[in-house]
Amino acid sequence: MKKNTRYSIRHAEEKGVTVQEMNSAEGFKIFSDLYFSTANRQQYHGHTRKYHETIWKTLSEAGIARLYVAFYEGRPQAAFEIFFWHDRAYYPYSGSASTDRSIPSTQYLMWHVIRAAKEHGAKTLDLWGSLPEVYDKKHPWAGFTLFKSGFGTRFVHMTPSHDQVVMPVLYLLYSIAYKIRSLIWKGGGL
Repeated sequence: MKKNTRYSIRHAEEKGVTVQEMNSAEGFKIFSDLYFSTANRQQYHGHTRKYHETIWKTLSEAGIARLYVAFYEGRPQAAFEIFFWHDRAYYPYSGSASTDRSIPSTQYLMWHVIRAAKEHGAKTLDLWGSLPEVYDKKHPWAGFTLFKSGFGTRFVHMTPSHDQVVMPVLYLLYSIAYKIRSLIWKGGGL
């Protein structure tokens, strides 16, 4: 881990940040509220609440998805949804509160998740997306790339995903709607 990340973890611990695994309706509500709060604050449009409900319900019932929440002074500050599959753990979704930003709850939570993944037998924790090792510090993904790299990560280039179009007309309509949504979002709508 990088020196600043180690310092942040110790600082959060000194400030009394705690972590709970919360695989319940209450845990999902905390996670989804923080996820959508973060999407709003960072101005990105992730998946819908219904999508996340479906993913959570399906994968938690299968024993794959787990929720971890960091608390500071009794308030939820960060939440991660982690997937466990064979000897690998995945970190696809997270959210954080807009309050108490000086308390490094997310770093402390990630440290807890790293240890939990190891306890579950994971040999790898896939942090699921970042910029390449050399990147523009002004890029919208720079913040979470810096966060992830603080944990001593190794960048692995994967083949990009592609859409397999099976219904060209519907896909064209979807593409147009997506572009309109993106323009509205950038303009402060939605």
